[in-house]
Amino acid sequence: MIDYHLGKANVVANTLSRKSLFALKEMNTHLSLGGDGSIIAKLRARLSCKKDDPKLLAKRELI
Repeated sequence: MIDYHLGKANVVANTLSRKSLFALKEMNTHLSLGGDGSIIAKLRARLSCKKDDPKLLAKRELI
């Protein structure tokens, strides 16, 4: 249940936004603030499940 309090309309949105920011931070993202006040998250993908695959390593050696 969400109680309504006059003048505190953004409390729920701010709380949800904070939870999202913490989730992004746990993923080791780089967060920055845009010129318009928006939050920019830089994500980097890393391949980890195939790094020890012998077939993939053999193909990599050919390059």
